[in-house]
Amino acid sequence: MSAVQRSRSAEPPETAVVAGMVRLLCDVRLTALALATISLVAASRPSAGTLGIVLLALPFSYVPLRSWDRQGDALARSRILLWCDTIMAVVVVFVIGGPARLGEFGAVYASATAALFGVVLGMRSAIAVAIVLALVQALAVVLAGRASVVQLVCVAVAIVGSAWAGDRLAALLRSQSATAEELARARVLEAASHERANLAREMHDSLAKTVHGIGLLSTALAEQLGAEGSRHERTARLIEMACRDANRDTRALIGGLRALTAGSLGDAIETSVRRWTVTSGVPVDLHVDAPTEREVGPDVAWAVVRVLDEALENVRRHAQASAVRVSLGVGREVRLTVSDDGCGLREPLGDTVDVRALQSGGHYGIAGIHERVAALGGTVRLSSAPRVGTCLTIVLPGAHPGEADLPPSADRQEVTA
Repeated sequence: MSAVQRSRSAEPPETAVVAGMVRLLCDVRLTALALATISLVAASRPSAGTLGIVLLALPFSYVPLRSWDRQGDALARSRILLWCDTIMAVVVVFVIGGPARLGEFGAVYASATAALFGVVLGMRSAIAVAIVLALVQALAVVLAGRASVVQLVCVAVAIVGSAWAGDRLAALLRSQSATAEELARARVLEAASHERANLAREMHDSLAKTVHGIGLLSTALAEQLGAEGSRHERTARLIEMACRDANRDTRALIGGLRALTAGSLGDAIETSVRRWTVTSGVPVDLHVDAPTEREVGPDVAWAVVRVLDEALENVRRHAQASAVRVSLGVGREVRLTVSDDGCGLREPLGDTVDVRALQSGGHYGIAGIHERVAALGGTVRLSSAPRVGTCLTIVLPGAHPGEADLPPSADRQEVTA
């Protein structure tokens, strides 16, 4: 299987973008060497030294051509290899750049080398190499006794221009790759948005109505059992409460799905906080620093919304808090902090989260938060002490690495019942 057909899944993104151009330029250099060799063999008495230099130059083009998929990043970063390639290029251009039959091949090899350095290293290094190769080519032509000012100028411009063209072409390829990634990401976000909308609609039309109906039946059953003085009234009331909790959780899920469908992550957080404040009656100090220009993956956005809902539900059920603070920051990472002034956990906790200890202590919600965040490569910090309150912070991968820093925009508001 050729290098072009080989899978590129293991290739670093930066080298994968320019892989095709690197192979093309290596092919050009190999072709120039092959034609020079044929010309030497066709001569009446080929120079053994020249043939040896041409053969020594072959690996510098053949190895990148065959192994760029697996080792492109290492080859591009190897200073020793780049220096050796530069020296070999100088020797090749000097040897085959002077003779009348080989001069054109030397110019082609020099131009391809300058362009290759432009693609891999950028403008500054490529121009330096191109100038050296142009001077060597000119020296070879002068020593061969066939100097022409016009020819020398044209060859020098071609070599230096190849370095510039290589750098510009690499920049264009990277720009196109970034655009393609943005389009693919936009399609994923759009598909996720449609899926969330469909799921929210299906849950509203089926699950939410079913749970609400069961709740009404359980209420009626409890009232009937109470009127009859039955000892099972307490069980019916427990079923009624469970149905109310299930109905509230279902509507919270639907609300989160709808919020992520209609707006940004910041909008979804605000919607969840307002809904919880109305239900619990506890004021929430909400601080959002989430520029809408920054994209957050659908899995990360959904995880943040669900973690917030779970954290607020824990506050409502267990904390006995009089105030809650929620902070969301979106940048290179997504950071969500939920803190309260409630009773805290019975045993003080540091920043580290012991999932087994939490599960053994009955804190399944916090354990579930840790599992959800860990599955996305994030971290959880939890600090709590009796009568001090609890502070939960999660950090998840946020904006994509290739995005430039954007100016922050913050929104601070007080949400009250």
